[in-house]
Amino acid sequence: MGHAIDRFEAQTLFRLDTGWVFDHIRPIFERVHAADDDAGVHLSWPWLWSLFHDYPGRCRIYALSLTGRIWDARAFLPRRRDLHWSETRQEFVTRYAAMGMLNIADYTGFVCSDDAVIGGFAQALLSEPWARLSLRFEATGRRARSFAAGFDPAEVAVKWSGGRSSNGTIDNLLCPRIAVPDTPEGYIAQLSKKMRKKYRRAQRQADAMAAKMHLSAPHQQAAHLDLILERWSKFWNGKKPAEGIARLRTRYHQHLTRAMQMGNLQLITLWAGDRFLGGTANLIDQELGILHGVAEGRDDDAGVDGGILLSVEMVSRAAQMRVSWVDLGHGDYDCKYRLGAQDRSVSYLTLRRRSRSRAMQFDPAMSPFAVKATREFIRAQDPDKAHTAMAQLRRHALG
Repeated sequence: MGHAIDRFEAQTLFRLDTGWVFDHIRPIFERVHAADDDAGVHLSWPWLWSLFHDYPGRCRIYALSLTGRIWDARAFLPRRRDLHWSETRQEFVTRYAAMGMLNIADYTGFVCSDDAVIGGFAQALLSEPWARLSLRFEATGRRARSFAAGFDPAEVAVKWSGGRSSNGTIDNLLCPRIAVPDTPEGYIAQLSKKMRKKYRRAQRQADAMAAKMHLSAPHQQAAHLDLILERWSKFWNGKKPAEGIARLRTRYHQHLTRAMQMGNLQLITLWAGDRFLGGTANLIDQELGILHGVAEGRDDDAGVDGGILLSVEMVSRAAQMRVSWVDLGHGDYDCKYRLGAQDRSVSYLTLRRRSRSRAMQFDPAMSPFAVKATREFIRAQDPDKAHTAMAQLRRHALG
């Protein structure tokens, strides 16, 4: 089961290219995942299988075994395959990125029961055709370093990328998270005096409106998610480009709908009668004991500070669920630290193949995507690029 593509020393690399194959090796994958203290929900079997389903031809998972049997696999590396037209080389190349980046994934990397085998992936993956390979938001740091150290510098250039945005003011490689106390009261007590005062004032505002918190039932989640994202979009209107807001809203909706389908979505909403005042959409990772805060939307004209109320409610619910952390996602925004968050850092590794061999930088499995891109060159009336692209496809078709 699975395609063994390379054997080296005492190890075998397998390539898993379809959800059907991934489905059949589910027992070994879930056994390795359960033994991995760092692989969370974004690297779970249901999450990755859904990506195979939604993005056919774009997903690939490599499995590394110390024998010739995939059932002895010790580690898995999920990859997303992208077709890229290189202006420098005037041809198609293949780029590998984190499979989770087809959708939103706060953390990516390896699923591994034995860190010692990670370096073996480097040697094995040199036999695969790619021009660039990135490992963005790898959660441990140590695994990314072990992976990078396995490559020959003469063959591959290693770069540790930054993750800054907002004109360099926000570091997206920092992921603040809140340690969840045993009780909700314990969390309120550890807030600053200013934040406790803000919370009490918001409570009085909510009481005056007879506003109540609710945990959305499964049959309510789809409608309530739309309300949260609608308010999220309204908040960012005028602060971000309209196209960027629409694109990110779509990605959030896909991400959270995936969580809903898996039974991992939590929606906390605040209502004054039938009036929606705000809500927060969270992803539950029960296995690692983490509640991921993904998106929040509020009615800022409601006359109540719903933000602090929703944040305290989220941590309170986490305490009741006996999870250890509330993860506030990427970016060292000041508001996260006011909620008592502490930093967790992730890494962003980019590898570029130095070899000029064309055969080692374009994956023939990407040919259907290359044909579609070539047609786009023709429609765009770019005959030179179309002719060059067709010549490359003929070379690969002839072997």
